[in-house]
Amino acid sequence: MISFLKFTLISFLQPCLGFILLPIYLNYIPVEEYGVLTLLIAFFAIFNSFSFLKTDMAMRTLYFEYSEKKEKENLFSQLFSFNISLGLLWIVFFLIAGNFIFEISFVNAINFFPYGILFLIQTLLSGINNLYIIYIQNQKNANLYSKIISTTVLGQAFLQFFLIVIFSEGILGYLYGTIAVQLVLFLYILLHQKKCKLFNFKNDSLIKSLKFSIAFVPFLILLIIEGNIDKFILEKYKPLTTVAEFGVLLSLSAILVLSLNILDNAIRPFLYSFLVKPNKNNTLEISTLTQFYLDFAAVISCVLFFIGVNISEILQPQHYQNIYSFLPLLSISLVPYILNRYFSMVLVQQKKTKLLNQVYFFKVLIIIVLLYALIPSYGINGILYTALISNSINLIIYYKIVNGITKTILNLNTLRTLGFVSLFLSFTLLIKKHEYLQIYSIVLLLFVVIIVLKNHLNELKKYLRR
Repeated sequence: MISFLKFTLISFLQPCLGFILLPIYLNYIPVEEYGVLTLLIAFFAIFNSFSFLKTDMAMRTLYFEYSEKKEKENLFSQLFSFNISLGLLWIVFFLIAGNFIFEISFVNAINFFPYGILFLIQTLLSGINNLYIIYIQNQKNANLYSKIISTTVLGQAFLQFFLIVIFSEGILGYLYGTIAVQLVLFLYILLHQKKCKLFNFKNDSLIKSLKFSIAFVPFLILLIIEGNIDKFILEKYKPLTTVAEFGVLLSLSAILVLSLNILDNAIRPFLYSFLVKPNKNNTLEISTLTQFYLDFAAVISCVLFFIGVNISEILQPQHYQNIYSFLPLLSISLVPYILNRYFSMVLVQQKKTKLLNQVYFFKVLIIIVLLYALIPSYGINGILYTALISNSINLIIYYKIVNGITKTILNLNTLRTLGFVSLFLSFTLLIKKHEYLQIYSIVLLLFVVIIVLKNHLNELKKYLRR
């Protein structure tokens, strides 16, 4: 539990700083330019779903199938070298075809140079470095993980603030700040992993990893398309200013998405250890951690709602002043998403790739149909209705699939707080006045925090004593 808390708490430094700086960035980056940034993030999120053939998935999962330290080191060196090689090939490919790809991808004129090439470099560096982050997290090396995360997050926030606010660089400042920090981390990994034999592909661990990870690529492409196709369809029917407004909502929903990424990474080693070899001791441990996972996610949902209904008070651009009106529907649509994330981890460990691909193929088809039907008339609300419908259907399907696997660690106690939050957020659909939503957001957040503290007070006391 102590290692889990260390991994979780230090990882929340990035989203906390990001959302402290978000209002500043929104006030300094022009509205249409923020719309461009939203579209670029969506484009490279889809690219990132297949760019490294999901070798990170192999590192997260196959690492635990090796017992010897040398075998684990070799797995990392093989995958790290492969990612570097593939990254260089992608740069060459985009230098040749980048302009053409951007022309057919966007309705508005968005240049590949310099925005696209810089975003590409940032994406590739992050993907390569992420493999090392996973490696040390699998080792449960919380101290090294804390040092790397705190240094990179603080460095990136400082550089981006300096370039965007002081030098008014806009998107370029955002990209330069990220690239500089990722490049330093990459050099650090090269210098400190001296046992890592680069570009030595003779061992069979790379082939084994690719056979495992490539099977997940279709599922993950569909997963990322599901989360990003809405921006491209919205761009077809609405101006960049509306895309920018939706981009702010995405930045707010990232409070939950990034938090779940952190919680996923923190709980995955413990969850997978349980699923590989369940026993009485680790059943109790993972049941406690699962409740913490869902309770903490419930708190973050309330934090998202609170920030969303109050953020317009500190935003200067007039176009962002009605953001609060979307928050009830946005927050409710993300509640089933929390459980979907947890169930996805279970299905990945069980290697149910064919089933995941089938579910997401039909889900993406339904989403595309709904988006084309709802966006022209309802705009951003059409996207939120689609998210609520698709996430709810997804939850029903996943629950039926994994119920037998998780019945010993999921019960009414673990789901109670999330159920309360879902019910209380549903009431917000009836509240229309901004000031009432602001009051409700404060009361709800305090109420849920008290419940969660009560549920986990003993664990927190043990952690604080350490």
